Amino acid sequence: MRATQPWTTRLAVGTLVAVLLASVGFAQVRWDGYRRNRMPPRFRPAGHRDNGFTFCRLMYTSVRREAAGRGWRTDYPAADVNFMIRLSELTSTPVDFDDRRNPNHWVVEITDPELF
Repeated sequence: MRATQPWTTRLAVGTLVAVLLASVGFAQVRWDGYRRNRMPPRFRPAGHRDNGFTFCRLMYTSVRREAAGRGWRTDYPAADVNFMIRLSELTSTPVDFDDRRNPNHWVVEITDPELF
């Protein structure tokens, strides 16, 4: 029984060291939710002329971490695009599309002076 003890001890210590190193590595990464869908905000270009309804998302800075989402970024931009496509399919509301037939959707900062 004594002969197997050093082997199991080494395995346990090795596993513990691997878990600790992985924890330190993951602690260095900033997790903002799902990284694969992270897109920069789309702001309305200065010379853009609206040709229909455009969905705008309000960008804000939260003082606490959102437990179930990513603040204003939750489901961005997939939810915005999906909403605009469904709106154009299910209603007669004219929706603003770009040249590639993708719906235009913009992000508006909460501190934008044009809001006030």
